[in-house]
Amino acid sequence: MYYIIALLLIFCGAGMAIYGTKKYNISLALSFVIPNLAILYYINDIIGGSEHITKAYLGVLVLGVLVLLLAKIFTYIYTWWTITGVLILLFATFHTIIDSEFQSFEVWVIIVLATVILILIRKTIKQLVIGLSSGYMVGIGVAAIGMKNIFALGWSYAMDAIYYPSMSILLLTFLGIAYQFYLSDSEKENPKLSKKEVNMYFGGGAALLAILFSILPMFKSLPSNNAKELAQGYCECMQSLTNENPNEFGNECKDRIGFTNAVSSISSIEDISKFTESFSNEMMKCMQETSNGAIESTTQTESLQDNLKELEKATKELKGVTEKLEESPEVEDEYNPNADIALILNDKWSGKFGEKTLTLEINANEDGTIAGFSEVGGNKRPITGTFSGDLLSMDLVLAEPGDDKWDGIFEMEVTQMGAYNYEMIGNWKSNNGKITREFELERVID
Repeated sequence: MYYIIALLLIFCGAGMAIYGTKKYNISLALSFVIPNLAILYYINDIIGGSEHITKAYLGVLVLGVLVLLLAKIFTYIYTWWTITGVLILLFATFHTIIDSEFQSFEVWVIIVLATVILILIRKTIKQLVIGLSSGYMVGIGVAAIGMKNIFALGWSYAMDAIYYPSMSILLLTFLGIAYQFYLSDSEKENPKLSKKEVNMYFGGGAALLAILFSILPMFKSLPSNNAKELAQGYCECMQSLTNENPNEFGNECKDRIGFTNAVSSISSIEDISKFTESFSNEMMKCMQETSNGAIESTTQTESLQDNLKELEKATKELKGVTEKLEESPEVEDEYNPNADIALILNDKWSGKFGEKTLTLEINANEDGTIAGFSEVGGNKRPITGTFSGDLLSMDLVLAEPGDDKWDGIFEMEVTQMGAYNYEMIGNWKSNNGKITREFELERVID
């Protein structure tokens, strides 16, 4: 559905560019409804669903009907709003390139500029509206195709690559405007270009831009590139948090850079191996550069050293994942996520279990089954069960054999806290229903 909507935007935009001025009212309404419904769909896809989006869909449709009935009034409103949106994209792209913050006064600059531009172009407003609408629609469709993999990494990561969709939307919007004016000129006497030449040149240019901005963002979402960006972000976060609690450092920095979302987008052993290798190398560079830099105080030195130990530990864990993956058998053509999940689960896990300590030895198989042992206070019991889920979150149900009155059932969820860093949270209930325990287990690192 994602790509179908993107292609629909592109084809509708192209159709509007050709026929928009002949059916202006309906074209104006469609130019409002189609891209806004698409944008809402993409937002809903990124955030994982929201009931507010359904209400927004209805709102767009109602406004679309009003645009159709009151086309002249909405021509000015729509033009001003579109110009404002294009200016926001320009300003956002500029700030992303120079790595600066958006200033509050720039909002007023954008509003004033949009109003001045609207006054200046009022005599050719219909051509401009069709040009804006058609180019903008094609631009959104192209941006959606190119940014699909980057959106999968999370909203914060997508914002770091905002220049890709911004440039595609801006260039195709300007191309749409220019096309309308050249198309209008081709119908006059002694035109600069014939209608056939206008369609050929602008159609070819639009196709070239569409292909370019559909392919370029894909290179940014390669596992090795993702890892480098994430490691650099992790390093910057480390340096900014050197005066804070180092125990909270690792998870806070991983949240800031969107590490979990990035890892969840990886779907094969080969890509995981590339990701971990690149991330490890960049982390090592970061550690070396940071340790060689100037440190202002003893407190900062001690905190930084603690943080570097956290980084070194994460790097070693990442290398451990790579080594395990290299030792694993070749994967069949059809990817089986259970193989990767089994690599994560196969280990010894331990943590508090009431007044005692619970240790689980897990041996997970690619078919989703588990065998192993549970041990509490020296009492070691065999366990069997199943698992399901993905690399970010796994659900486990394990049962002791039942031939002891204190045997029971474990229900657990394993969630990713970072690179090869997982936490097991669950509960145990005895078969006779007299005892229940909640627990949190961590991997036992020998």
